[in-house]
Amino acid sequence: NTSEEANKLRDIRALIKHELTHFLDHVTTEWGVETIARRGLLIESINNEYDDIENRGDVYFVNMSELQMHSELVNIHENIPFLECDTVKHNLVYKEKHGSYINVKFFKKDRLSCDVPLSMLSLLEANAISNEFLSRFDDIAHMNQEFRRIAESAVERKLEKLLNEPSLSEYSVLILLAKIHFKFLDSRQLLVFMSHLASFCLNISDISRGAMPEVIYRSFSNKVIGNCIWAELSRGMSRHVIAFKTILFMYQWLNELEENIRIKQINMIKINPFEVIKNFWNDNGRYK
Repeated sequence: NTSEEANKLRDIRALIKHELTHFLDHVTTEWGVETIARRGLLIESINNEYDDIENRGDVYFVNMSELQMHSELVNIHENIPFLECDTVKHNLVYKEKHGSYINVKFFKKDRLSCDVPLSMLSLLEANAISNEFLSRFDDIAHMNQEFRRIAESAVERKLEKLLNEPSLSEYSVLILLAKIHFKFLDSRQLLVFMSHLASFCLNISDISRGAMPEVIYRSFSNKVIGNCIWAELSRGMSRHVIAFKTILFMYQWLNELEENIRIKQINMIKINPFEVIKNFWNDNGRYK
């Protein structure tokens, strides 16, 4: 059905899937269950007027700061569409209020478009946006070929508009980085990859969480701030950093493979990205 009413219903369906993704990320993942448990302990202390309210509050608000830091640290210098930018750089930053974080910079030639802090919000929104647009692609998959082509073009334009907007960087920064580094993925494959990467990072076990930071720490040129991020990763925080580094590490890993093996891995990323992400970290001896 290509009526205006049907298109509105598809938009509603996609929005519901976006919000359901947030709900499921909070109640079914390792990260979400831990966050809810910390909040529950804080509420228990408040309700019973225990002496440990401040300590439990400090623990819980570490989780909250990972979500809230984004809006306070985004800095749009020039409203240049992200997809027009030709260079992306990143550096480590420390601020007293928010601690250590990765700052992503988008440039068009020598003009700085935007500073985007990498945060848990970036990871959660990347997952939700991916599932939202996968809903749109799935809903038009059974149209006849002529209508499907038109509908797919409309979805592609909607996605491109979102990825282009600096003011919506919390939704797009990780998807954009994956798009830049894995040019062999079409839009649907890119969104599937991003959703699987988010699920991987949100569900990393305690064992892996203790080992993977060692690999990530060695990649930081700024060892002082890098050590702070290493400590946060070792305590189970900053899962978004694992997503960011997985994209960069996998890009380098693919480029260093022999051509026939590289092609095989690229084809596997297109059909089973979770398995490739898991295999990549297994090759580094850091995932269990």
